[in-house]
Amino acid sequence: MRKNGALWAITAMIAVLLLVGLVSLGSRLRPYWIARYRGRRAQLEGAALTAAPLQGADLGGAQLRGAKLTGARLLDTNLYGADLTGAVLRQARMAHAHLISADLSGCDLSAADLTGADLRHARLEHADLTRADLTRVHLNGARYDADTRWPAGFDPRQCGAVRVE
Repeated sequence: MRKNGALWAITAMIAVLLLVGLVSLGSRLRPYWIARYRGRRAQLEGAALTAAPLQGADLGGAQLRGAKLTGARLLDTNLYGADLTGAVLRQARMAHAHLISADLSGCDLSAADLTGADLRHARLEHADLTRADLTRVHLNGARYDADTRWPAGFDPRQCGAVRVE
């Protein structure tokens, strides 16, 4: 009789741990599902989307202030007019991403792949783009300031960016 009671107690504890784990996993996956399938104008401030596979997603006008997108795959992603102020996009793969009029102020874009990305009229004040791949990037009308950090030898003015005070 004692063995049976002990076995039930252990089973109940395992079930509770499993349930807690599933709830925790669900709460972590929720921002990803929203970004991937309902991203347009989504409210994702501070979302943890590290290494998220979001290539081709529509995040136009999304609120991603302070989001953690380190290593995220954002290739050919629509981020038109998105607010990414203070977001961490370190080592993100953003080739051919549409960042027209996006607010990237204070973003960490160090070592990000921005090959062919469209950053026309984007805000880049206080952004860190050191070691970023800016091959064929479109910067016409993009705004940056004295605190914006660029890759060594890169001249943003030659790509049409405008320095603001």
